[in-house]
Amino acid sequence: MYDIVAREDFSESTFLLEVKHPLLAKAARTGQFVIVMSHVDGKRVPLTTADFSREQGTITLISQAGRTDCCNGGEKGRKSRKKG
Repeated sequence: MYDIVAREDFSESTFLLEVKHPLLAKAARTGQFVIVMSHVDGKRVPLTTADFSREQGTITLISQAGRTDCCNGGEKGRKSRKKG
């Protein structure tokens, strides 16, 4: 599990999550995506990396909650499980 270090709401259904994941941030390239799961038995949802910071060890994801229920309730300080 990885820490959600920032969350920004763009609308009721669209939001940004910044996730602390140093290894993934180090390997990230433009256009790649990650598989996000809200829990062990959750649905696997691919999300494109909107941004990454190798220096801070973070990746930034944008989700539309209407399309993907995997990230609903993702809040700063909570844990998030990532594969990818």
